[in-house]
Amino acid sequence: MADVARHLEVERKFTLADREAPDPASWPGVTSVSEPVRHELDALYYDTGDVRLAGAGVTLRRRVGGADDGWHLKVPGESEGRFEHGLPLGEASDGPPEEFVAQVAHLTGESRCSRSAGCGRPGWSGWSTDRRGRWRACVTTA
Repeated sequence: MADVARHLEVERKFTLADREAPDPASWPGVTSVSEPVRHELDALYYDTGDVRLAGAGVTLRRRVGGADDGWHLKVPGESEGRFEHGLPLGEASDGPPEEFVAQVAHLTGESRCSRSAGCGRPGWSGWSTDRRGRWRACVTTA
């Protein structure tokens, strides 16, 4: 069994009307900004036939491409954001890892999670860091 990586993800989306996005290098606390990197992402999403996971704000996916390809389970956080759990892709299988199936069993009951959607898209992302080298933000465009 692989070790599950876990972190709190707080995602904010902004729509800028009639102007360009500000340069992340000008944001307070940011000391460096990486060059944008192009990623080809291919994701398969899993849920029950009656979308119990989505209804509970849970995302279960297998994604290839980008810096964090693998299995992702996102569950609501306690106050804001979502806890993201990650496992490596491992060998191809017909469904999600047992560790993740067990974590959502209270939602799925006897229903099996199967592929519910898929998408592939290109995108660009760049990271900004503070003076200690900690990530401050990921700026992503489609």
